[in-house]
Amino acid sequence: NDKWGLMDAKGKIIVENEFSEQPTTVVNGMFFVGADKGIEMYSLDKPLTPVGDIYKDIVPFTADITPAVREDEGIKFIDKQGNVKFELPLEFIYASNFENGYSIVTKVVDEELSIGVVSLKGEIKFFKKYNILDVLADGSFVAEKEDDEDVTYLLDIEGNVKTKINYDCEDLIFSPDGKYYIYMDEDENFGLRSVSGESVLRAKYNGMFFTDDGNLIFGDEDENIGIMNLKGEVIVKPRYQEILGYHDGLFIVSKEEDGNFGLLN
Repeated sequence: NDKWGLMDAKGKIIVENEFSEQPTTVVNGMFFVGADKGIEMYSLDKPLTPVGDIYKDIVPFTADITPAVREDEGIKFIDKQGNVKFELPLEFIYASNFENGYSIVTKVVDEELSIGVVSLKGEIKFFKKYNILDVLADGSFVAEKEDDEDVTYLLDIEGNVKTKINYDCEDLIFSPDGKYYIYMDEDENFGLRSVSGESVLRAKYNGMFFTDDGNLIFGDEDENIGIMNLKGEVIVKPRYQEILGYHDGLFIVSKEEDGNFGLLN
């Protein structure tokens, strides 16, 4: 009947043929569904009863609160019941989901764009001369200078430089512990280095991403996708068309021949 439902990782049906629009992935017990006038929020505790308001935009609950925007309003941080915990001034135009205790936020003042962070308590922090790109599990902030985008910095909470990486590449991808980063060479092959500059895996892969537990999703020369550890030892042979990060040690995978999705542990 062209309706969408929800099931758990074991295949147990939670909601059957209920939603006209596809629900998002459940994160921390919460999920979202498109509605006529925006986005509705739901909890797994009562998966058929919307929570809070209709939102113009909202991101997953990677923490107990998340940024959300209602029509014609600024960015507000809400809890799982839809209660507003704090809000940002109107010059803020973007807020990410929380990672390692911080949401990355963007503001525009006098046509100047600045990127900083806000904590779970609503404490806003910007570092002079730096724009924040990511927050790592060890408490480091990945940053760049507006006038020197060919250098990536790791900053501590006070804005002091812990590590400086001279590498001309957009969007270096760091490991969750901040000890390694993925880079791309001039032939667009991907490899792995330590933040001290030591080569860990030479650039020979057709794509590479970190998993939440610090392993690597990689693509081989035939564009098949598998999983390996930081030593290059293959954990899952490259035989999938897609491998997506998931929770609790599970990955969403698909094979090219059928296009169907399944779960891999």
